[in-house]
Amino acid sequence: MGLFIAAAVTCALILVVWGAQLWRLAPPAERAFLAVAAALTLPAFFVALWGVRLPFTDPLIVRFAAHFHPDLPPAALRATAAYLLPKSLEAPLVEEPFKLWPLLIPAFRLRLRTASRARVALGLGLGFALSEVAGLAVLIGSHPPYRDLPFWAFGGFIAERLVVALFHAAFCAMALRRWGAGFAAGVALAMAAHWGANFPIILMALDFPPLGALWPQVITAWLGAYFVALAVFVARVAGEEAPA
Repeated sequence: MGLFIAAAVTCALILVVWGAQLWRLAPPAERAFLAVAAALTLPAFFVALWGVRLPFTDPLIVRFAAHFHPDLPPAALRATAAYLLPKSLEAPLVEEPFKLWPLLIPAFRLRLRTASRARVALGLGLGFALSEVAGLAVLIGSHPPYRDLPFWAFGGFIAERLVVALFHAAFCAMALRRWGAGFAAGVALAMAAHWGANFPIILMALDFPPLGALWPQVITAWLGAYFVALAVFVARVAGEEAPA
């Protein structure tokens, strides 16, 4: 129960800290559309994880790693570079397109012509971030050691998800604000930025370079710098006007 309380607190903070700022910046005529955009991505993490990653892409990555380590069981394979390096590509390649799935809806594309693409993208990203909080709570809660912990034991989870919510919004804005000419390049940029945030964590798992106990500080510094850079980017694009 404590984990789900922490997830509810996290979602509330995302809405209060990031959602309220987006709502304040948006013209009144645009706010309902932003809310719809966020709502449309609420199922996205669940579909991406349980519909694509767990049943399809992760087994493919395990099979790829098994070619290099045929004698290792799957659990051991997941600690090898042959698994972790391609695994670092999985979330960017799967999640970034899933955030943009509302573009498949003709009415959504039509309304996008008269709304700020950057702000709509931020709404899509925040909706996905809420979905991810809920999905991770379900996933982590399936492991018995976490079920009986009090909600205050998940302070790190709350802080991390609050930061990552801004990341998701920023990545989505990198893609959608280029809607039209340059959209494919924008999606590729979003994927690359997503990968860049995650890749040092893979290096820490591999202890390459061998920094040992210094890795947590390195990761904290890296993500802190990433957060500042993306916060500046979001602050700059959030005020972009709708297409003329």
